[in-house]
Order: sequence, then structure tokens, then C-alpha cells
Amino acid sequence: MFKDQARTVKPILGEHQKEEFDLCIAYGAEYYHAVKLTVWYEGFIHDITVVFITSIQSLMRYGLT
Repeated sequence: MFKDQARTVKPILGEHQKEEFDLCIAYGAEYYHAVKLTVWYEGFIHDITVVFITSIQSLMRYGLT
């Protein structure tokens, strides 16, 4: 019950925010840097630290791109 009350509405991202997200992922994949992403998933906002990005398609499966 309490978990459902903490849900948030899915934010609407502008073009600038989408581009920043894409550039962050591309930079991490190209230079093997850790990337910290803030994502919305099923009503909750999560901070994810990705150490190595090996495939962008695996992120697309979860709707993170």
C-alpha cells in the first residue's frame, strides 16, 4: 500500500534531455567510463550506476533509451 503511494508520474523529457541521455550512454560506451543515470521505471525514479556499457540494445529492452 505505501509503495503505491510513492509512485510518480512518468516525466516528459524534452529533446535536450533525450540528447544528453544519449550522449552520456555513447560516451560511456566509447571510453569505458562509469555512467550514472537517473531513470523512471514503473512509477519510481532510480539512480543507476553502469560500470561498463557493452550493448546499447540491452538498455533499449528496458525502455531506458
